[in-house]
Amino acid sequence: VEVNLYRIAQEALTNARRHAGPGATADVRLRFDADAVELEVSNTGRGGSSTPGLGQLGMRERAAVSGGTIEIGPRARGGYLVRVRVPATRAEATRV
Repeated sequence: VEVNLYRIAQEALTNARRHAGPGATADVRLRFDADAVELEVSNTGRGGSSTPGLGQLGMRERAAVSGGTIEIGPRARGGYLVRVRVPATRAEATRV
């Protein structure tokens, strides 16, 4: 799960660098609660392509393998958002 979250963050940041445009900024947030871990990567650039590429497919597959859900798309206020939420096991929750 840890590696999958890392790779999703890596791909989302790579996509922001490639597609958001000059001057765009990115924000990465990691949230922990009792039953899940949520990773959110957002940027202030222009929205992505209307047709998802292999990077988005890979992020979706990593989220699914980890038992989680993923949201990928443009934000209402502009920019782009990738948010994944995966269940936390008892061992992961106590380690943090």
